[in-house]
Amino acid sequence: MNTFGIFNYTNFIELGITYFHSFSVVIGIILGFTKLFS
Repeated sequence: MNTFGIFNYTNFIELGITYFHSFSVVIGIILGFTKLFS
């Protein structure tokens, strides 16, 4: 039970890092477009 909880936790952290990277990429693209059209 405990090892499963640890595995779930590390999996959740990896998922959060992946979401954070894609989110920052999207923000970078939006900022690039606003700078391009301003």
